[in-house]
Amino acid sequence: MNIFKILILLLILINFIFCFDEDYFNGDNYFRISWNNIKCLSNKPCSQYSIEKINFNKNTNKNQSLFKKRTKYRVKHNIQEYEDKDEINQSSNNNNNNNNNNNNNNNNNNNNNNNNNNNNNNNNNNNNNNNNNNNNNNNNNNNNNNNNNNNNNNNNNKIKIHQLLINKNSPLSKMKTIILNKESNDIIVYGNIRKNKINGGTIVNNLNVKRIYKQLPIGNKIETTDRYYIFNNSNFPCLVKPSTTTTTTTTTTTTTTLVSSYEKPCFPIISTLVNYNNFNYLISKIIYPYEKNVGKYFDSKWLNYKSLIQDQSKLIALGTINNKNEIIVSNAFINIPDPSQKCIPPESIHCKSLHVVTNSRDFNRCLINSTCTPVLFNNSNINFPVCPKGYYLTFFTGHNGGKLEFNCDANFLTDNY
Repeated sequence: MNIFKILILLLILINFIFCFDEDYFNGDNYFRISWNNIKCLSNKPCSQYSIEKINFNKNTNKNQSLFKKRTKYRVKHNIQEYEDKDEINQSSNNNNNNNNNNNNNNNNNNNNNNNNNNNNNNNNNNNNNNNNNNNNNNNNNNNNNNNNNNNNNNNNNKIKIHQLLINKNSPLSKMKTIILNKESNDIIVYGNIRKNKINGGTIVNNLNVKRIYKQLPIGNKIETTDRYYIFNNSNFPCLVKPSTTTTTTTTTTTTTTLVSSYEKPCFPIISTLVNYNNFNYLISKIIYPYEKNVGKYFDSKWLNYKSLIQDQSKLIALGTINNKNEIIVSNAFINIPDPSQKCIPPESIHCKSLHVVTNSRDFNRCLINSTCTPVLFNNSNINFPVCPKGYYLTFFTGHNGGKLEFNCDANFLTDNY
């Protein structure tokens, strides 16, 4: 009996090792979540969500060659790199074997053709028809197998989750609707997986949520080369070339001009692959789609600030680095709640006749700089713009003669005024 129990324990341990990847259970990570279209009771085992570690792929992927070539610091023991080499060796060996087989087949075919010309002529049509049918069947089977393999690979990278756990004292506890059910399909979660016992000892996976990132509406279509990045200032100064003097002389005047320009290339930004801090790239520019897609009332200054802010409230960008070292972002995920701290109410002041209290809006979308401004603009006849789906209209009285200033903010962002 003791031996039997030991064997059972060993089988359970082996099953655990092969069913779960240790990378998923190694501390805090960033995950994409998908809802499985079911609702679970807290005391019954159930897989309400599926999670997948961002940028995680155990198999060699051709698309990964894009950021491998641009890597400044590589991950130690990069298994993917060795797999690439093995694939190259295997393909070269296969090519050699195929060439040898082809030569042998050609020799055999020549001998057979010399001896059996008449038979071959009679049977060519039948053989061709059979070969075509077999080839078509084989191609269909290969396509089906490839599709099944891709689906299996995607499923193997996912972990079933029973519940999302949020600390009651966290600001996120007041925003649970954002991660419930289908709303969870467009968020990124930072946290760790915990194993908990429920219903008399059944073990389930729960995700302990520490931070949430919500996708901005109306981004661009996701490209196959897109990866998730976090940005930081590189602190590399963009050097300016020494000024040069050019002189233009005409029959009546002489003009002297000082000309200066930036040294190229200039990389003021470092982009880091999410979940892999050793993958860093120098970036010259971040290109977002929102000002074009949402319209002129989208606050690009706020978005740029969220890109490079030096704390945990910075955004996550999904995009591709092009040959100019620009990152073309298809979608951005905003750390919520935004702002991370409540806005300080603007100063309450009283203005004299024909003056109005005006403000400006800072990078956290808070109103600041309360002043009295002479009324130069009549807002009674103004046409209020309409924001696209997923955004709501905000406005305040600006310093430009009391004219209303408009912005389109995403629906999930806190209304600060």
